[in-house]
Amino acid sequence: MQTDLKEPFEQKTASSKTQKPPSLQKRAGWALFWNIIFLPAKALLGLVVSLVIIKDFSRGAYINLAAISGSLALLGVLTDLGIERALPRFVSEIEVKFGRTYLRRFIFNIIIIKLAILAVLSLFFGIFADTVTHWLDLTQYARVYLSLILLLLVLGAFYDIATQILYSFFKQKVTNILDITVTIVNTSLTLIFILVFKWEVFGVIVALLLTTIVSVVIATWQAWTASQEAREIGKKSVVSGGGISEEQNLAEKVKLRWRFIKYSTLMYFLNVSYSLSDYSFAVVVLVYFREAVAATIVRIAYTFIRTLLKNLMTPLNGVQMPLFSSIYAEERHKDLQVAYATLTRIQIFLLVPSALGFIVLARNLLQLLMLRQSGEAVLTPDMLTPATWSVIITVIMTFGESLLAIPSIVLMVYEKYRIVIFTQLLPYFTGPLLVLVALFKLGAIVAVLVMGGLAVISRAIQMYIVKRQFGLRYPAGFFMKVLKASLAFAFPLQIIVLLLPVNWFVTFGVVAAGMITFVAVFKMLGGFDPEDKKRLQTIKLPFRNLVIKYL
Repeated sequence: MQTDLKEPFEQKTASSKTQKPPSLQKRAGWALFWNIIFLPAKALLGLVVSLVIIKDFSRGAYINLAAISGSLALLGVLTDLGIERALPRFVSEIEVKFGRTYLRRFIFNIIIIKLAILAVLSLFFGIFADTVTHWLDLTQYARVYLSLILLLLVLGAFYDIATQILYSFFKQKVTNILDITVTIVNTSLTLIFILVFKWEVFGVIVALLLTTIVSVVIATWQAWTASQEAREIGKKSVVSGGGISEEQNLAEKVKLRWRFIKYSTLMYFLNVSYSLSDYSFAVVVLVYFREAVAATIVRIAYTFIRTLLKNLMTPLNGVQMPLFSSIYAEERHKDLQVAYATLTRIQIFLLVPSALGFIVLARNLLQLLMLRQSGEAVLTPDMLTPATWSVIITVIMTFGESLLAIPSIVLMVYEKYRIVIFTQLLPYFTGPLLVLVALFKLGAIVAVLVMGGLAVISRAIQMYIVKRQFGLRYPAGFFMKVLKASLAFAFPLQIIVLLLPVNWFVTFGVVAAGMITFVAVFKMLGGFDPEDKKRLQTIKLPFRNLVIKYL
């Protein structure tokens, strides 16, 4: 009798002393929650700045801004060496195995490496400044812009490292508040510099510089705080008495460093692959060959659609890689299919109807938001048709690539590097193909088709391999259900849009009719399956109960 009473008492005492950290599903769920809560504000503020730039700038100023921002993005990729994107994969594992002290030392070493790389780049810019400015077709303030690019690269390196650490600890509330703060500051400064001081390109770059300084300070402080708050789980070093000798501990650290180097190399290979399919590279190539109209249309299409896509993907921002990494590090492989199915269904539900909606309204949105009659305008009437088709193709390609993106994360987390390298060789052909597009003046439509097509094929191959190796099944049935509900509004509304005049009343009416039709047809087709509803119950989402009840 005494033993029977004592055993539960001891278990209760032990459990009260050792509080378990939040479950993986709970942490990921809260991350999704905070991402969605801050979505509307970030989407609106980013769109305001983009529209002001397009409406207020001359085409020459817009091309200069495109060349500078494109160069900044490309140099960021080239000097990154895959380090920032590798951090979320290893931060939780380093903390679990070696503790916070070693994690901070590890990150400090990364910062030193980054600064050394940027010092070499600064020397290169100092020697070949005139050549670089000629490539980018910069005239006024060329050396000033190069100096600002270098400074932004240095600050950006610190910011990226800090935010990746926050993502690794599932601090999406912090990162979203940081994003909102940065966006408000950047939006305010950019609008003041453009509308009040009439600084145009210089105003945008200076606003970005001041905003980056503020963001680096806040992000570094929050990353340090998150590191301090995180618990050391299962620390196995000699100091913690984990039973591992000093030699074994050192061998484990050396092994981890080599794994990090391999993974960073892979990420660098992937980053370069992705950047070749990005508008930044295309704009730099088109500007180099003096294809101003094509460069303008490509940048408009990609910035417009990527802004919308980025905000739609905000619920999963910084969640996918840490989630799968935690499953791998904690050896909870049975959760892999559940995580894959849940995240994929969220993507399908968000992206498929949105993509078809953007295709239906592409012409209206371009004409209402960006078109100007002036000959020096960024988007003129003679550019509207190629711009509309470029936007439609960009929607199909970028949204399609995003729908197939999760398998690549699974392959990287489970260190299937050869497969990833093989499948990502295809986008490397984008570079020479874009050069041919510029040389033969094939225009923006062919450029966006080349950029997106190879990326989508590469993702599709990865999805097939993940199914074969891990047994992860893409929810084709759910995809078809959402697609049918989306096509139910897309076909009739596209005809209506082409027949009716272009104005805001018609545009908002089409949006409302599309949403109502989609919900009604999706519900008629069965809505979410009981299994899907169970998965949604485990995730902290705004209006979760309403979604489950009515869809």
